[in-house]
Amino acid sequence: MAQVSFEKADKANEGGGRFFKLSSDESKQVRFLWDRWEEVEKWIYQVHEITNTTPDGKRTFSTIDCPVVEGVDKSACKYCSRGEVPVYRVIIPLFNVEEGRIQYWKRSYKWLTSNLKPVLDEVTHLPSIANQTFKIKRTGSDMQSTSYNVVPVMNSSDARTKADFGEVENPYDSGLVRRYGEEDNQPQQGQPQQGFAPQAGYQPRRTTEVF
Repeated sequence: MAQVSFEKADKANEGGGRFFKLSSDESKQVRFLWDRWEEVEKWIYQVHEITNTTPDGKRTFSTIDCPVVEGVDKSACKYCSRGEVPVYRVIIPLFNVEEGRIQYWKRSYKWLTSNLKPVLDEVTHLPSIANQTFKIKRTGSDMQSTSYNVVPVMNSSDARTKADFGEVENPYDSGLVRRYGEEDNQPQQGQPQQGFAPQAGYQPRRTTEVF
């Protein structure tokens, strides 16, 4: 059995876990864990957002990597084959200043370019994006009304880079994105699933195209 310190155990029970979340009208201070804007491209995924219902009636949500890219027939993806259009998601690694931990935030590519990039463009003079603390505030309580406002925190920049905050996880390891085909091994509503397996040699795909 692996031993952990009191500090690590306390943090594990504080709530929030690996996924960054805000309640309505809540705000938190964060560091975005990139040094340069060009690094963001590595965190953009073409996916299907899938909703399932568990045997006890609870709804679960999965983000499944889509294998269909240019030159690959839609029949390679069971979701595309039945007419479900893939969307583009960005996994944002960040350091939650108030909780003192690395977390991951899933947003749309449109939100990234329309809301976050203009703010990050204001700190291009800094050696690293992670030099600066930002405040994220959520307004609204449902999908139609919710928005997130990001602003730099004045006098918060320093010499730290993303490496100073710890190691970030691969989005597949963090559970925010699942590899295509993995979900077929997870029974839904108590029944074994029969699904499409990924093509031989398939690797997870990323894209920067706007949807």
